[in-house]
Amino acid sequence: MLPATKEQPKEMLPIFAITHNGEPCVKPLLHLVFEQLCSEGIREFISVVGRGKRTVEDYFTPDYSYVEALKNSGKKAAEELNKFYKMIENSTLIWVNQPEPRGFGHAVLMTQKVVGSNPLIVHAGDTYIISHGKERPLTIMFRKFLEKNAEAILLLQEVENPRQYGIAEITERWRINRPTCGRENRKANNKPSNNANIHIQTHNI
Repeated sequence: MLPATKEQPKEMLPIFAITHNGEPCVKPLLHLVFEQLCSEGIREFISVVGRGKRTVEDYFTPDYSYVEALKNSGKKAAEELNKFYKMIENSTLIWVNQPEPRGFGHAVLMTQKVVGSNPLIVHAGDTYIISHGKERPLTIMFRKFLEKNAEAILLLQEVENPRQYGIAEITERWRINRPTCGRENRKANNKPSNNANIHIQTHNI
């Protein structure tokens, strides 16, 4: 995504979206992810951020003076931003600092003291789900996680070049044999091209 992400976190890249009133607008990618998770009933968030991503924390800090300024200017964005801030106030947001980028797994491990023995959903900040089905993928994942009493449920996406991603070997019964990391993928081009962007897991994982 360079050079667009040189000075801006990719999670904050603007995406065309639809407001609650059905009008077109532009929102940061992470804003959309947050709204999507809130719509599933999630109210506790732990965000792992690193150097150069303080703009993320600033964006998720309500600024009602800015909302008021938008209202006074007759901007329709005021109502949408106000709803976003109300969602933040009705949620618990915890920020964990990752001093240097050491991978997705390390970021998850850093939340261990906060999560404790509770199950959690791991969601990449630059991944947004677009679904046209009757039931949303996250809703299905939550239901299956409880029904199957699973240790983990992964949402997978086929990719053309699996070498730079984590992948999962799938059995005929849709069980995961062995997830592999990006380093192994460089040596194994013939593996199934599935990338786990989102998963729900117990603390045992």
